[in-house]
Amino acid sequence: MKRMLLAEETLFKDEEIFSFDHVPEVFSFRDNQLNAMAASLKPAKRNRKASNLLLIGGPATGKTTAVKIVFEQLSGPLCVRVNSEIAASPYRVFSEIHKKVFGFLPPDTGISLPAIYDKIFGRLLREKKYIVVALDDIQYLLSEMNKVLYDLLRAGESYPGAGVSVMAITDKNIMQKLDDKVRSVFHPQEIRFPEYTAEETFQILKQRRDIGLYAGVLEDALLKQVAEASYAKHDLRFGIEAIRKAAVSAEADASSSIERKHIVLEETSLPKEESELLAFIPAEGIKSGDLYALVESKMGYTKFYRVLQRLEAGGIIEAESIRGVGNTRLIKKR
Repeated sequence: MKRMLLAEETLFKDEEIFSFDHVPEVFSFRDNQLNAMAASLKPAKRNRKASNLLLIGGPATGKTTAVKIVFEQLSGPLCVRVNSEIAASPYRVFSEIHKKVFGFLPPDTGISLPAIYDKIFGRLLREKKYIVVALDDIQYLLSEMNKVLYDLLRAGESYPGAGVSVMAITDKNIMQKLDDKVRSVFHPQEIRFPEYTAEETFQILKQRRDIGLYAGVLEDALLKQVAEASYAKHDLRFGIEAIRKAAVSAEADASSSIERKHIVLEETSLPKEESELLAFIPAEGIKSGDLYALVESKMGYTKFYRVLQRLEAGGIIEAESIRGVGNTRLIKKR
């Protein structure tokens, strides 16, 4: 008889290995990107002007992990990474920077954005501290992107001697969406993060398996199937999560190893709100205002705006500004 898993046993050596926030000790296939980032930011260690960077790559191509690794190794400057999906407004972005500088968030009310800005750069100037700000998933800032970048990049004018470098992290080239005045001061060095190849995907998942699961829990043949599905979906996170879920399913089944029945590789559906909004977008596209008019009875504008952001950030739709028509954008399915 096949030995069954006992109640106190687990298949995980370290379940944290399968967390999306986990930073692996061995970060494979990204040496060129890490070296380029480190070289560009090296002057900041001496409190000298460092380059601005634009990190471009699809989901789960290692951009955020690369930033975390470089920040850990970059002694000297103050380094802060802001998740723009969560901090999706200038006030929230600078509140996160305030938290890094002072150790706490500013109050939600009673203090203006200029006051927060003044506190941040006043402190940095007094302490002669250089700051590197990474705006992760900057595409979530949408129309606020120009203001955030401009306020950061022109800090040296209001506070002579204040040193700032910005890393914009995104899945698409944002330069065409920037105002001329922002482009004129941004001038980033572009670093590309290509999708992992099929073999690279397999090797990365194999590393996670070997560290996160006990030996013999997941055979190479089954791991290969997970890697192939992950590569086909252009999403390494899918494979990582598929392994974690398979191990949990096997444990629930009291199995001491993962079998094919424990692995789910089928496409998951979009959340209800995203699916509903997507259904109203015709093949030829639609203006954002017209789209909102169609769904106004189903969701308020704030929710509409956030659902639209999630669809765009997920690469399911594209939103192009219409020249000469204010903030109106043309929404199209990809």
